[in-house]
Amino acid sequence: MRITKGSAVKVIIHVLFLYNIISVGVVCLRNFTLYFLEYLEKNSDNTYKY
Repeated sequence: MRITKGSAVKVIIHVLFLYNIISVGVVCLRNFTLYFLEYLEKNSDNTYKY
């Protein structure tokens, strides 16, 4: 299988595109997790007092 310049560029673009989607997803997930933990902490102060 011969790799031409055009197909190499296509592969690189695909990899970068996937990498961007994954990194955006990770950032969103991390932000959501931090927000959720903060929310739980605020609520637990009120509800779980012994």
